[in-house]
Amino acid sequence: MDLFEFAERAQEATAVSVLARRSDPQTSHDAADEIADKLNVRCRQFLSTIRVLGIATANEVAVHFAGSNIGLIGSIRRRASDLCAMGLIRIVGRRKCNVTGKSVHAYDVASPFSSVIISELERERIPEFEAAGYRVASIIPNHFGSESGILLMRRS
Repeated sequence: MDLFEFAERAQEATAVSVLARRSDPQTSHDAADEIADKLNVRCRQFLSTIRVLGIATANEVAVHFAGSNIGLIGSIRRRASDLCAMGLIRIVGRRKCNVTGKSVHAYDVASPFSSVIISELERERIPEFEAAGYRVASIIPNHFGSESGILLMRRS
């Protein structure tokens, strides 16, 4: 399982659990399921966009994804706190937002992994990993001397 699969599984596992209590009536659970689908989509949109942008503010992520759709911008922007609470993104500091001009939190993809190995067949995914804060550390040869894997290390 790589970093992105981990994040997607973690997000899926936690998205619904906070929306309805076990003691709530079935109608609340039905409504929670409906909302969870929308939250799940917006969280995925935020997460996939920050993977492309790298370190960014919530507004930068939202505007990059939604363009001028004001309603969608707000919906995506608000997912930053949800994703932080899930441990899928992290606050990396404060800086001036390129959208609002205000000093706000900047976010990056959080990773439980300090290194990731991908196969030679996944070489085209290197830019995704670089956007998520990894760098190519070494090429792993196989027994025949050709490439079999690529070691990516988290930048400190």
